[in-house]
Amino acid sequence: ENSYIRLDWSTALEINNAGFEVERSTNGADFVKIGWVKGNDNATSTIAYSFDDKTAQPNIRYYYRLKQIDNGNVAFEYSKIVTAQIFSEGKTSIGDFIPNPTKDRSKIDLFIAKNQNAVIDVYEVTGKFIKSETIEMKKGFNTYVIQTEDLSAATYIVSFKIDGQRFSKRLNVLK
Repeated sequence: ENSYIRLDWSTALEINNAGFEVERSTNGADFVKIGWVKGNDNATSTIAYSFDDKTAQPNIRYYYRLKQIDNGNVAFEYSKIVTAQIFSEGKTSIGDFIPNPTKDRSKIDLFIAKNQNAVIDVYEVTGKFIKSETIEMKKGFNTYVIQTEDLSAATYIVSFKIDGQRFSKRLNVLK
C-alpha cells in the first residue's frame, strides 16, 4: 500500500524468549527502539511475527534490526540489519542495490508513477558500455534483480531511463 513499512520475521526455535525490541535508524548506525513484539517463551515450531512501522515517512531510507531479549533480561542478541523505504505517490523513486557489493546478483526497489517500459543500461565506472535491457514496469512498487555472474569484479554504473528521466546507481561486483 506504500503507506507504512511492515517487518516480517520468524523463529524456528525459541528458548526463554521474552520478545523483540524493534529498532530503527536513518543512518544504519544509530538505532532507537520504536516498538516491542512479545515472544512465545519456549517453542519448537516455526512462529511468524510482524511489526508495522506506521511512523515511517516517505522518501527516507530506514534501517531496521531486532533485539531479541531473553526472559528476565539476562541476555539479548541482534538480528542482521535490513532496509526499507516508502516512496512518494506519483513520483518515480529508486532505492539502493542490496546487497552492494555483490557476487552473483543484487536487487533494487523502484516506485513508478505509471505503467511503462524502463531501459536499464550498465556501464563500467570508466564509461565503457556493458549491456542494456528493456523491462516492463507496473505502476507502483517494482523490484528489479540484476544478475552479475557474467560481470567482472569492478564498479558499475546502472542507469535507469524511466518516464523521460535518467537515474543512476553505483553497483560493486566482487568475485
